[in-house]
Amino acid sequence: MGFGCTIGGIPSVWHYFRPRDGNPFVLAWFGSVFFLWIAGAFWLFIKDGAKTLAKHPGAIEFRIGFKRKDISNPTMIKALWLLCLAGGIIGVVMMWIMDIPLPNFR
Repeated sequence: MGFGCTIGGIPSVWHYFRPRDGNPFVLAWFGSVFFLWIAGAFWLFIKDGAKTLAKHPGAIEFRIGFKRKDISNPTMIKALWLLCLAGGIIGVVMMWIMDIPLPNFR
């Protein structure tokens, strides 16, 4: 994102919400996001990255009220990854199909 804004390929970060316009800087950014999703899934599912994360206490934790809960089960780590990945895919699909208006800063 910063590269596209700094070089001048896009006027503002709001253009990243409109990948359907076909800006090459925006498409390159989405390509890098897709690459990271694929690499993360490969590491977690094929290279047993979930087991590696499960061995490190505190690597993935969340809070319920004042209690901290540590996720140390590889299956739960994979399920959390899939849930987050599904949310990201839904967000990207929405950006492609919706006509999101750009803010007017003039």
